[in-house]
Amino acid sequence: MNTTAPLTITLAIERPGESVQTHTFRGEKALVGRETGEIILRDAESSALHAEIDCTQGAVVVRDLGSSNGTWRGKAADDGVITWERLPQFALLPGGSFRCGATIIRLVELEGAAFQVPAGRTVVSASRPASASPAASHITVTRGGAVPPPSSAA
Repeated sequence: MNTTAPLTITLAIERPGESVQTHTFRGEKALVGRETGEIILRDAESSALHAEIDCTQGAVVVRDLGSSNGTWRGKAADDGVITWERLPQFALLPGGSFRCGATIIRLVELEGAAFQVPAGRTVVSASRPASASPAASHITVTRGGAVPPPSSAA
């Protein structure tokens, strides 16, 4: 049983050729799809039921629901260029983005998270039940916001 209060998340929805729209929801899960779900994409390259945003563990996890074209996590390089990696499931941190079809969805704000990772920090946590073998360990790596660029010397 989950005793974590539901998170409130604000997403920016970026559809090609349209102005950016924001969508705020509070709850445990939201479905993302071309025609159905809490977040409707209206994107011919996305699947009818494409992905799920799961907030049940006090964090935001995006999970592909067997879509035809996959769900892609954006990764920004130091120069600002975003590369896309197709993943079945991944954590989404504030400022992070993912793509369903040609639509980019960015996590703008996250309220009510049990733990916030500070910008420029990486947190590694591990857990293993006392009775479990070492192979049953679980390791989580969480990265905070982007490290600000160094200030230039005058």
